Parts: sequence; structure tokens; C-alpha cells
Amino acid sequence: MKTTSIKINRENRNVEITVSNQIPFTKFKEAGSDFDLDSIRNRRTGYNMDLLSAFSKRIIASLQRRMDACLNNLQNHVDDIVYCDEVGCILYKRKGSYGKFNLPSYSCMVDCVAALKQSNYKTVLEEYGWIDQILKAILNDTEQDHSDEGCFKWSELISMLCEKHMFGPDRTC
Repeated sequence: MKTTSIKINRENRNVEITVSNQIPFTKFKEAGSDFDLDSIRNRRTGYNMDLLSAFSKRIIASLQRRMDACLNNLQNHVDDIVYCDEVGCILYKRKGSYGKFNLPSYSCMVDCVAALKQSNYKTVLEEYGWIDQILKAILNDTEQDHSDEGCFKWSELISMLCEKHMFGPDRTC
């Protein structure tokens, strides 16, 4: 059901038009139908794995640059450490502010690189922390090439990673 309302706003000197659509909840159809969501999700997982595969060399390079930068910053400020806990969060003073080294995040990057090098893309898609580190690495990497890879678009990779980050590994639109 669609409803449209039109309102004249004399104070702001404009006309406001609002269109509202109500979409009723519907039950899923039988397996094998055009609306077989399990089949669609399986195809989507396969596509996402292909997408990761297409960009894996660039992702690995960004993760390695990020890991190197994190270790270099920590090493350069080892004498400036003001906090270190048993989890591996290390805080150091840096030019009037603070820098941070997070061992769990660093470990995620190490494990993610290993999985990508082994073409274990399904596991990468299921690891929340790895997705988070991939996003940070590729979006903060000033050397990253954002061009498409064959039939795969860079924007598709970013969208898929953001969906995984937002909805978790088990749910993708």
C-alpha cells in the first residue's frame, strides 16, 4: 500500500511531498523456488569468496603495511609507554597525544593474512575481527590501489566488507 501526502509549509516557503510504502511481511517459499533464500545465500557466499580472491593480494599488502606501521610505531615509542595491560593494549605518548598498539587486533591481522595466503576465503568471511582489520587496513592505506579487478568492482568489495562488519558473518543482504 502506498500513501502520498502533500503539505504546504508557508514558514519555509516550500511544498513537502511524502511518499510512504508499506511492505507486508511474507513467508518464504519452498526450497527450489525462485525465492529459495538458502540457495541465494549460498551463491552469495561463493560470490563473496570470489570477490575476496580477486583482491586478496592487495588486501594482504595493505594488512602487511598496517602491521609494519603498528610495530614500527610501537618500537619507536617503546620508551614512551604509559600503559600496558594483560590483554595486550599498550598506550604510549606521541607528540602531545597518545598512540595505541592492540595485540588482539595485531593477531587478527596475522591470522587473516595467513588465511588469505592459503585461499581460505570462507573462514575470512566468517571472522568478524578479520573483516574489521581488513577494512581498517585498506581504507587507511595511502598506497592502496582502488581500481577494479577484472569483472569485480572495488566498490563491491568495500560494500561486502561493510555489510559483514555491520551485520556479522552470518547475515548479508
